Amino acid sequence: MSSRLISGLLAGAMLVPLTSVRAEVIDMAAVTCGELMSMKSDDAGAVMLWTHGYFGGLADDTKFDPKAFEEVAKAIGDYCRKNSKVTLISAIKAVTN
Repeated sequence: MSSRLISGLLAGAMLVPLTSVRAEVIDMAAVTCGELMSMKSDDAGAVMLWTHGYFGGLADDTKFDPKAFEEVAKAIGDYCRKNSKVTLISAIKAVTN
């Protein structure tokens, strides 16, 4: 993932609470790497932040480390560019295990 996209992901993640609520409901388990890579950076940032919270909740981990988030986001972007049909949840598991 380019540093520009990573910066966009982080910026989008930081602005998520400030954006207007969208009426669209997304099945996060169905989001693919290809869909993530084609999203606008603010939308991709929101999705990445959601997945961080989801996996953090599963692990009962309430900490947020922006540097670690950036490193994982880059690794996920690299993985997703090569595996566009894989679900994002599967990509995250592959990268973080």
